[in-house]
Amino acid sequence: VQVNTKIGLDFGDVIKVSLRQNPDVLMIGEIRDPTTAMMAMRASITGVMVLSTLHTRDTVEVILRLHDLNVPLPVIGNSLKLIVSTRLLRTLCVRCKRPHNLTTHQINEMKNFFPEFQSDNLSVFEAVGCSNCHHMGYQGLEPIYEFLCLDKELILTLSNQNSDIFQEKARKQLHKNTLFYNAVTLWLSGVI
Repeated sequence: VQVNTKIGLDFGDVIKVSLRQNPDVLMIGEIRDPTTAMMAMRASITGVMVLSTLHTRDTVEVILRLHDLNVPLPVIGNSLKLIVSTRLLRTLCVRCKRPHNLTTHQINEMKNFFPEFQSDNLSVFEAVGCSNCHHMGYQGLEPIYEFLCLDKELILTLSNQNSDIFQEKARKQLHKNTLFYNAVTLWLSGVI
């Protein structure tokens, strides 16, 4: 359903009318206002699977953004089950990419972010450009993902209305499943 604010047909109205038809799944293009956010959460609580997008930097910030849209933390905790954050990264052309040695400073920076990283001489790849990739050095895209499943502990933390503790626990749960970690893994494997 296309929304039309000129005639007063907004996301909230469309969701309300859609819920009267008892759907199993409700897809909302984007949550960007308090009314849409609250209607989506209410639909989720009633057992409807709600799929939507929300613009944030990562999965943990989804909670903060929904709270900024006036959705109470306990409602968020009872509504959300899974948050997925995605990005698309350009992949290096397999025909013309060439090895590139990291500097000592870059290797030390890697060790700061990833303590398990032990190499003292590391070669990654860089874009060059050839006729295969139209002299761009890149050909195609590779997705990276970050998943945050709201388990009972995270839901209880939100129910107790403590967003700071929630952020700390959620980031611990993500550990190596962050967008950054996945991007570095692809970089070190020569894909990007």
